[in-house]
Amino acid sequence: MSNPNFTLLYLFIIISIFTLPVRADEDFNGFVYAGCSQPHYDPGSSYESSVNSILTSLSNAASSTTYTNITSPASTFVCGLFQCRSDLPVSYCDSCIHDAISRLSTLCPLAAGAGVQLRSCFLRYGNDSFLGKPDNNVLYKDCGAPPPNGGYNDAELPGMRDAALGALVAAAAPPSGGAYRIGGAGYVQAMSQCVGDLSANECSNCVGVAVAQLKTECSYASAGQVNEATRRVVSFAFCAFGFKCKLLLFLTFFSLEFSLLNQKEEGPFLKGGKDRKGNIL
Repeated sequence: MSNPNFTLLYLFIIISIFTLPVRADEDFNGFVYAGCSQPHYDPGSSYESSVNSILTSLSNAASSTTYTNITSPASTFVCGLFQCRSDLPVSYCDSCIHDAISRLSTLCPLAAGAGVQLRSCFLRYGNDSFLGKPDNNVLYKDCGAPPPNGGYNDAELPGMRDAALGALVAAAAPPSGGAYRIGGAGYVQAMSQCVGDLSANECSNCVGVAVAQLKTECSYASAGQVNEATRRVVSFAFCAFGFKCKLLLFLTFFSLEFSLLNQKEEGPFLKGGKDRKGNIL
């Protein structure tokens, strides 16, 4: 079995006029995307045993922490990690990671390396020594259509967005920077989450690259979701830079009627993976 050279790096960016509360109706385990390596291992092989050992250890760790990385002690090298949103209770992380692991056999059966991104966590394993290595390649983006008029001042929004994203970059910078940061301006709130294996400098660089890429690739586009109970519309831009940092960027407002079609583009590292509907990329 050859090395999969499976590289994934993750980035999200969210804008919201509200804070990011934990809502009972939010699907924190909702599927976002999966990436699978082309090389596969043989059933019953020592590599399969190492993968199963890593996934079991990650599953056990999720009940007590929002980040961990593990390397197989066996002669067949495999490493794995998971990262959950640090602002959520550990119980949410535990549920999300268990869900991610359960999806692997369907999404990436027998893959030598794989990564699964759910809404509040991601999990990755492989034999390509990805731990501690920054990667700012674009993995996935979902910019969507422009938001409908109304609910906010269109002329003010670009400046608010740029200020909120700029606050994220400043907050992630050493020496005060950490893995999880929030910035906001006016209607807009932004959140960033770096993976725990990045240094403060690496996190700051990843967030900076992510912010610049979002502005270039998504401009002021957004996608839409409607909460049927409250008729609350959440508009957002989504960009994925592998599994090293994430930025969430939401603009939230109220509207009675509204429908948008998403425009999506997958980066080269997702070939062989699957999109939100389970279609092979």
